[in-house]
Amino acid sequence: MKRAFVGRTFLLIWPVLWWAGCASERVSGSSPVRRIYYRGAAELKPLAQRALHICNDTYPKLCALLAEDAGTAPRRFDIIFTDRLPGNSQAGAAGGKLYLNTHYLKTNDPPAEAHFEQVLIHEMAHVAQNYDVGKRDKIPSWWVEGMADYARYKLGHTNGPAGPECSAEYPHYKYGYQCAGAFLLHLEASYGPMVVRRLHRALHQAEYSDELFLTTTGKPLDDLWMEFQNTSAFKPIAKRIYKLHNELGYVNGKPPDDLGTRTLAWLKDRPGGPLTLDAANFLKGLIEKDQLPGVVRSKKKKHKVSFTLGLELDDALKQVNATGLPASRTFYGQRSDEAFKIFYRVNRVSEEGPWKLERAWRATPDGQLLEEYRVE
Repeated sequence: MKRAFVGRTFLLIWPVLWWAGCASERVSGSSPVRRIYYRGAAELKPLAQRALHICNDTYPKLCALLAEDAGTAPRRFDIIFTDRLPGNSQAGAAGGKLYLNTHYLKTNDPPAEAHFEQVLIHEMAHVAQNYDVGKRDKIPSWWVEGMADYARYKLGHTNGPAGPECSAEYPHYKYGYQCAGAFLLHLEASYGPMVVRRLHRALHQAEYSDELFLTTTGKPLDDLWMEFQNTSAFKPIAKRIYKLHNELGYVNGKPPDDLGTRTLAWLKDRPGGPLTLDAANFLKGLIEKDQLPGVVRSKKKKHKVSFTLGLELDDALKQVNATGLPASRTFYGQRSDEAFKIFYRVNRVSEEGPWKLERAWRATPDGQLLEEYRVE
């Protein structure tokens, strides 16, 4: 998903998160939300109240959507605002608890109502799934995450302008999230709601196999996937990105350990690759000189913050075959403690001329401009 608030969420297996000293509210009655924990009552209480209203209203609908027997889902759960989520994740769910990243919330003032609701629905789906993490080797992660996005699609949210879709970020159902969710939505529309319900039951019982789709629809999973790729929900860029990922050694959406080495080799083997690498070296030089907008290198060892410089894959595919001058290249940079990327456009007019930084800006994953940096 190209999302402003909904990003790659996660399932905590052994949550070691502290909220001692937080303000908290116990919710009276038998509502789905049992208790809310949050730091800084004045700052986060309005968001806590929004979360309470959305969750209490939506959770029963979500449980009914996924399962024939809603008794498999926890009846009540807690909402916890914390600034200690692994990997700077935006949200997570585990053991009847839904976690929200306060660092993200505080640096995005305030999150848009629709995006905030999307992430809550996705994480509530994980609460309702209530799968046995001890048997996760029998529970494919792509269906776990895909079903959570399927749920938010069914409850009125989408990742594409015309509806749910597989695109550059998640080009195959085995990547989970938006693509697997769009695929499940297609299967439901074509073969009925029992596809998702039986999938949920199999995952809950840790008895999943691909044969489930054959017995439910009459067609093997590979045929169903080929069928889906002929729909408008499967974007042409998804096919191109998936092909590139295969060339780079991705497996089920997971990059190889030596991705950096493979990427360099792939670039060097493309006509415009050397020019792209030269532009990247120019940006790396600006980082070393502390001259790259949006990047401040800390000399204090206690601040272990890394900065990644890379290419959006769609941009890479467009740029690697461009060999002539003048040339332009677009890169992204991302700090390990920040959710959003900074984009850099550089150009070079002639063989004798140097690379120059033309533009630098910070944006949400869906392209919303957050900040334009001054370029000298």
